[in-house]
Amino acid sequence: NFIDLIKIINNNNTKKIGLISEEIKGFAEKFDNHLRENYVNNNEKYEIVSFGEALSDVMMVKDKFELKTMKNVCELTSLSLKYFQKQMEKLIEKGRTKTHNELSNDLLKILENPKIVKSKLKNENLDVCYDPIIQSGGKYKLKPSAESNNDNLHYEYGTIIIMMGFRLRDYCSNISRTFLIDASKQQKEIYNILVTVFKKGLLMLRDNVELNKIYEKCISTIKKSKQPFLEKHFLKSCGWGIGLEFRDKNYIIKKNNKKLCKAGMIFNFQVGFENLCDKKKELKGLNLAKTYSIIIGDTVLVTDDQPEFLTKFNRKLLEYELNGDMDGNKGNDDKKNNNNNNNKKKGATDDAYLPPDDEPYRRVTRQSNRKSAQEQKEQLAARRERGKKQVKLLKERTKRLEELLIECGGNLLNEKNENEWIDPECFRDSTDLPSSIKQTKLYIDLHRECLICPIMDHCVPFHITTIKNFSISTTPDGTYLRINFICPSSESSSKSKQKNQPELYLKHRDSHFIKELTYKNNNKSGDNNLQFCYQKLKELQKQHKTNKKNKLLNRTMKKQDRLQRAPSNKILILKELSLKPSLGGRKRGTGRLETHQNGFKYIDHSRNEVHVLFNNIKNAFFQKSKNTTAVIIHFHLINPIMIGKKPSKHVQVYRDVIERFEELGRRRRYDYDGTRAEQEEQKRIKRTNLQFKLFCDKSSEFAKDNGFLNLEFEKPAMDLVFNGVPNKQSTNIYPTESC
Repeated sequence: NFIDLIKIINNNNTKKIGLISEEIKGFAEKFDNHLRENYVNNNEKYEIVSFGEALSDVMMVKDKFELKTMKNVCELTSLSLKYFQKQMEKLIEKGRTKTHNELSNDLLKILENPKIVKSKLKNENLDVCYDPIIQSGGKYKLKPSAESNNDNLHYEYGTIIIMMGFRLRDYCSNISRTFLIDASKQQKEIYNILVTVFKKGLLMLRDNVELNKIYEKCISTIKKSKQPFLEKHFLKSCGWGIGLEFRDKNYIIKKNNKKLCKAGMIFNFQVGFENLCDKKKELKGLNLAKTYSIIIGDTVLVTDDQPEFLTKFNRKLLEYELNGDMDGNKGNDDKKNNNNNNNKKKGATDDAYLPPDDEPYRRVTRQSNRKSAQEQKEQLAARRERGKKQVKLLKERTKRLEELLIECGGNLLNEKNENEWIDPECFRDSTDLPSSIKQTKLYIDLHRECLICPIMDHCVPFHITTIKNFSISTTPDGTYLRINFICPSSESSSKSKQKNQPELYLKHRDSHFIKELTYKNNNKSGDNNLQFCYQKLKELQKQHKTNKKNKLLNRTMKKQDRLQRAPSNKILILKELSLKPSLGGRKRGTGRLETHQNGFKYIDHSRNEVHVLFNNIKNAFFQKSKNTTAVIIHFHLINPIMIGKKPSKHVQVYRDVIERFEELGRRRRYDYDGTRAEQEEQKRIKRTNLQFKLFCDKSSEFAKDNGFLNLEFEKPAMDLVFNGVPNKQSTNIYPTESC
């Protein structure tokens, strides 16, 4: 390889050799000496040049794939920081603690199982930039080279700093945050100044801006603040370029770096103050809390306008108060009383954040204070009251169920399992078999619903319910009729297979089953008995299904009283009506509704009749046309009636008053805007509404005169319409007085 390299150098006209000398210190000199001594002509001069800076210029601008990867790893880092915050709050609330190292190891477990933080990234692609750094208790170092020590997490008036960064396919991310516990007024002010510095500096981080100007903007913001002394505590740099390299040395945001930042570059932008001292905490003797540092850092993408945050976590001050306000005064009770009298409304809200009355020395957090304690007491009291009612209801329902059990033996509705197998009876004895049967031919008995098969010179009947399916096939060799019977499926250990066994097998587990029979008919004889049996079997199968359906209908349908016709001069008639559900047939003509002594009778254009008796009506409705296409009379029945071929509990008659389809070419000559058609339509709607209303009122009076007092037509409240899904599709629902 070295010989090939020398050939390339000798054949090239340029006399410069590029090396990343910053990354391989000392190698450049050894390479130069070895090159001149052994391979290159002594008369020729070669210059060793560093091209690390040019490589950084290329690597800093990210393409779409790199940007997507960076966003994914930054999302994981943000979720991990939220996970740390929850763990920290749990420790504080319970009054426990862990070492910094243990908390760091807990965060490293996220790399093994990203689902802990609800991330969909694969763990084999993840790595760590550096072990998560957690610091508290007065010992702070705001550099990625710092380490989490074995000291316990200190949160008594303390400051907790976390810095962490993960890798995805070698692309890095970084985030830094500070949590202040029982912060003093000065600490809050300094933190807010740092947030302002972060915002001002970040707004400068945009396309074609020199990096040193960003740092200078941060310094000038500190000088203009109320605490200008913070300049000497400010970090030496405000971040660096990040990507495949965690820290690009050529793109550090510091005082003397005049590199331009370009759109598409990604930076770890961070600001912070080191080695600060809080005087109030020092006076109180809080040695571990008096010295503190503050840092805020995020991974951001440079754009033409404002930079885009890739790591997302709250930068504003989160106030954690465990022991009360640091700046509170305990004396001057008289002044406090006067303030409470003057500010009663304020006192009510302030009391909410005091410790609970029953535990006055308990720590106060966002989840544990007087307000939350009061809410918990109210919830507990409501839960106890609800529990007492539930116990009372349980006793009443249990007593009622025991009475029902004694009355009906457990079968409350007297229902039978439809799928339960009932052994069919074709013939009581072999003597009942038809005498015309031959022992060499199949025979179908339509009356007994069975197939008689010749087996071993014996005639064996099989009921149609035992036959699963059958098929016929014709070949040059002959005609074959194959009959498959219901039999148990192959045994399996799975429960699902056992559940799918036929009911016939479950009732006769110890019996032998015939799976199939195949009969052959020789075509040469000219007898086509198998084809005839096949047609008869199909007819028998159809007949059995019809009989079964009719039996089911007869069981569910209740016999109605006979309709008593009213005198012709008293019959109320409403014409030009359509019916739902339809009576069937292709022609859709209109019919009329008549009121008789004990019910309604609908007669269509084909003289088909539907009777709706007064004693079978559960609810009756009249809906006039108001922004609807039709006027409707609807009956909800107690027991279903046959309409066409199907039973129905709902009967509706209606008349369309608005044309559902309008033919635009049939307007009158001078009626350009359809005004006359609209006026006619409005008159038709009013006339039809009045006609239907009079019919309903007179029908109610007529029913009462004949002893049916419960027939009243309810009117829907059209203004209270709402949308819902009562059956299978979304529709408008109108409430009435009782429905």
